[in-house]
Amino acid sequence: MMKIEPLYPKYESYLKDESGLTGEADGIVFPQNTEALATIMRTAAEDRRRLTLQGSRTGLVGGAVPGGGLVVNLSRMNRVLGLEKKGDKDLLHVEAGATLEAIALAAAPKGLSFVPNPTEQSATAGGMFAAGSCGLNGLRYGAGHRHVEALHWITPGGEIWQIRRGEYIFDESSCSLPGGRRIRCEEKWASLPRAARLPQKGQDLIDFLAGSGGRYGAVAGLWLNLLPRPRELWGVLYFFSETGSLIRFSEALLEWSKTPAGQQLTAAEYYDRATLELLAGARKRSSLLQKLPPLPAQRAAVYLELSGDDQGALESALLDNYELFCDAGGDEDDTWAVNSPTEVQRLQQLRHSVTELLNAASTAAAKEQGLPAGRLETDFTGPPEKLAQYLESYRSGLARAGVRGYLYGHLLQNNLHAALLPQDSAAWDRSQALIRQWGKKALQDNGLLISEHGEGRLKEGLLESLLPPEAIAARETLVARFTAL
Repeated sequence: MMKIEPLYPKYESYLKDESGLTGEADGIVFPQNTEALATIMRTAAEDRRRLTLQGSRTGLVGGAVPGGGLVVNLSRMNRVLGLEKKGDKDLLHVEAGATLEAIALAAAPKGLSFVPNPTEQSATAGGMFAAGSCGLNGLRYGAGHRHVEALHWITPGGEIWQIRRGEYIFDESSCSLPGGRRIRCEEKWASLPRAARLPQKGQDLIDFLAGSGGRYGAVAGLWLNLLPRPRELWGVLYFFSETGSLIRFSEALLEWSKTPAGQQLTAAEYYDRATLELLAGARKRSSLLQKLPPLPAQRAAVYLELSGDDQGALESALLDNYELFCDAGGDEDDTWAVNSPTEVQRLQQLRHSVTELLNAASTAAAKEQGLPAGRLETDFTGPPEKLAQYLESYRSGLARAGVRGYLYGHLLQNNLHAALLPQDSAAWDRSQALIRQWGKKALQDNGLLISEHGEGRLKEGLLESLLPPEAIAARETLVARFTAL
């Protein structure tokens, strides 16, 4: 029996997430375990009632914002259920509402960590999985879901599945499912854009469900594969006054990262001049930024993180990329390097600070100018070897449109986020056109339109406008097949 509570006034804040959008719902329910969540989903399916699943509502795209029906908030399913050894793997069993901070605290006494390192520590494991989040160290370790070894999954009809990595793999026509059934795929889907996120031959069912944002059911519990924390950790911030130097450095760094020495590199984050100016402007009101030296004016920056157990190898790798920086025209004075965990964490948090500042600026601009709520930001990934093309496309597009924008993100993966802050309705329209233009470029290169923040309500229209009708139809077919199970 589910206890539905009214939203007003006690739970009114649960109609929002960090995207700036606000929704509506008939009520809210807080399941406390997997069985309760399954009952809620089964009852809702029988009553044809719409559900919106929520974690800690830290998402940027409106994935937790309801559009009617019932809010299902998983914050009370937040237990860390224990660490267990499976072969040579250390698995941490957590409920979907467990925060990344709680996961880090549980892993630390054993010298372990959840290595992709999403920087929003109040986010939940379930939210990370539903959005397909990557994390700061995704350059080496991949997206967070790659480190999920097993799931408790609730189907749209309320069945509880246990899915272990390697047990359920897609072939050309279907994938077996728990209980002996199969989900059927169409051969023609293989020719549709990768951005549609349709099943791929050889894909694990866990990885397919990741990033689906509730379309095919809900994650209730996860077994996370933790890895030993490296003995050595370095953070280096390189500053650039010229675009040409930045491009030369990035291209050389990409090639170096493919070498054995380059495997020490775990993160490569880019901040353009506007983003560094945004951070510098917030220094007086940010205790984090006050602990760092003042950011230099008129500079872009690349943050590199290197880690490993061999101090000599790490120092050699650091010298390698410093030489790449100098060869590209960089200046020794334009470098910050730190090697204590506390100092590295401060540099890591620059990424999170950018997100918070852009959220605040976007919300304020929308309110002041009467613009639609919601953050205008790309989440595209193109081929890494075309990074220079994408950087130029973003820069020139913003200049032509006369729109204030900020560019930051995962440099070597070519997953750069362009955050746009239009100042009036005409600029808002130009911003939307720019995002579609950049999205078309990503599609032409068989890249991704949604890489790590999830689809949510903000990205639905973008997908519908850019993906071919056959891809939209295929996604709808898959949803219908999962719902009918």
